[in-house]
Amino acid sequence: MPPGRRRRVNDTGLRFDASVPFKVIEVAPDLPEGMSLDDVEVIAARSTFRLAQRRASFEVLEYRCPVIKVSADAVPQATPATATLFDGSLADVSFIAGMLVDKFCYHLPLYRQHQRLQQAGIQLSRTTLTQQVARAAALLSPIYLAQLEHVLQSQVLAMDETPIKAGRKAKGKMKEAWFWPLYGDHDEISFTFSPTRAKAHIDKLLGEHVEGVLLTDGNASYARYAEKRPGVTHAEC
Repeated sequence: MPPGRRRRVNDTGLRFDASVPFKVIEVAPDLPEGMSLDDVEVIAARSTFRLAQRRASFEVLEYRCPVIKVSADAVPQATPATATLFDGSLADVSFIAGMLVDKFCYHLPLYRQHQRLQQAGIQLSRTTLTQQVARAAALLSPIYLAQLEHVLQSQVLAMDETPIKAGRKAKGKMKEAWFWPLYGDHDEISFTFSPTRAKAHIDKLLGEHVEGVLLTDGNASYARYAEKRPGVTHAEC
């Protein structure tokens, strides 16, 4: 591994590890006229590190699939292209994964991702991005449901509700809806959704299977839920 790719602190204070792309630029020294590097002795090299940004982190992958004949009289055989995440999709799985991470981890809306693609010279419709997100979410649903089931088995379960804007209420206005995140005792969190703040979502989500400590804020709906379930101890924070 090149020295610059190891985790280090240098004179510039820049820290980076082996996962960061690294490029060495050789700087030519100023030499007297008529002299070259062959005429001098390089006794050392002093490095300066600078953080740079590429124009885009996107690239187009071209899969060239040969059509072959094993003999002069044989029928031509086409080599199939590698499978994509979705049938007929123009996106590599790396692009879809990056789009989801940018949107849901770093809160970069699809319209801004679309602008970034255009600035990088790539022409895609915003509808294509929306469709890819919806199809990817469907694939991830089993993982989400499995994690939610595991969170609900926690002996100490934290729950809260927070408003968001989702769905069009009228022109220029969005409806108010609610996220109900659940945090379990195995350091896992699941975000559930409801169009309302009604207690019915608590009843439906937690049901009769939750036992242990339910840690919430002062919303009276949690207390009413716990009152009817002897196995649940309600704790307020």
